Amino acid sequence: SNANVSNKIAIHMAKLHCGFVIPEYLRQYHNVENPGMWTQLCDWMEQAKSENAEYPYKAPNDEKRASELFDLEFIEKELHQLKSGQKGGIPEQARVAFCHNDLLAANIMRSTTSPSKDEEDEEEEFDVQLIDFEYGGVNYACFDIANHFNEWAGGTTDGKPNYDLFPTIRQKTQFCQAYLAEVARLQQTQNKPLQNHHDETQSAMLQTLMMEVDAFVLANHLYWGLWAVNQAKAEGCDDFDYLLYAHNRFRQFEICQAS
Repeated sequence: SNANVSNKIAIHMAKLHCGFVIPEYLRQYHNVENPGMWTQLCDWMEQAKSENAEYPYKAPNDEKRASELFDLEFIEKELHQLKSGQKGGIPEQARVAFCHNDLLAANIMRSTTSPSKDEEDEEEEFDVQLIDFEYGGVNYACFDIANHFNEWAGGTTDGKPNYDLFPTIRQKTQFCQAYLAEVARLQQTQNKPLQNHHDETQSAMLQTLMMEVDAFVLANHLYWGLWAVNQAKAEGCDDFDYLLYAHNRFRQFEICQAS
């Protein structure tokens, strides 16, 4: 939650979204006309609800636990409503970029660039690096930001995210301001107008970005909730309680939707 660290992350995310050019030989796998979020959500939904005879839970008791913790028919209905635009307000023209898609704390490496010159000043110069692009691909840029905000809550060690740690409006605003400033700087050096926002004022651009991020927060909860259901089937819950994590992500989806 350190503001300086958060700003650095925003800057590097902007650099990724604006500066990464997909090599020609990979474009058949990363099509800019087909953001990965909906495809992945629908694939994971089908996989999660597949018959247990075809794709069983690894532990016999997990099927019963899953039925007690969440209702996949309800989740599927919510997903269809989100995709159709009935709920969530995800804009059709949301900006697409190459995204990290999994920017939690463990995938952000901080390094010191120079030690503090003043003994009384404990602040050292540092930078951050985004690592582990296992889930990287073409997606909505605001999904990437929303995912990062959701990851502030943690939960990847015990299955229990603490959403009291979700960034405040002020923290989200500071992050988005740093992100937009870097996007503007990069596109100016590339002699490109700010995509989709060239006729907006700075204040309007910020408001649009934050509204889009808020919309993708919902989809992101379904995304990792369904991922966790399938991980429970593939790996079991002995080392990590994927079913509990799925339950908490689905529950937060409902809370965010109702707010």
